[in-house]
Amino acid sequence: MSEGRTTLTFSDLRPYLLLENGNYLYKVPFRGGFAVLKVYYGSHGPLARWGKSLANVLLYGQTSYAPRTRRRVERRCLALWARHGFRTFGVHDGVRVQAPGCPEDGYLLLEFVERPRLCDVLPTGPGRSPSGWRSGAGSWPSGAAATNSPSPAASRTWCTRTGTAST
Repeated sequence: MSEGRTTLTFSDLRPYLLLENGNYLYKVPFRGGFAVLKVYYGSHGPLARWGKSLANVLLYGQTSYAPRTRRRVERRCLALWARHGFRTFGVHDGVRVQAPGCPEDGYLLLEFVERPRLCDVLPTGPGRSPSGWRSGAGSWPSGAAATNSPSPAASRTWCTRTGTAST
């Protein structure tokens, strides 16, 4: 998504927090709707980042854990997937964000799409648990079983958001 240079300014991002999972994801107001601000800094200090980066690169054959590297790799992956026909979230290029803990080149501003969570639409219950889905395509629910709504009690054990059980 290409747009003119815009600046979003926030004195505090905490009210917009969606998820903290090593990165910070915020649902922020943007052009009459919302966008997702993904901040790659703040959850780990420099020493932890260095240690994890070394382990990722030298031991596990993964990309660096450094925030700017993760941002660059994720940005390239989104572009690659889009080129090959996958529906990806648009990236709002040309938008500058000024907020505490949000350094230049340390964030992505992504398109926000309101949709149900996957765990809210997958059927659950006896014989239809997520562990059964992992065993192969033959065990995926079909027909009438696939249209059943998940029960909140069944979802609570495996569908969580920000470390709390969902209901």
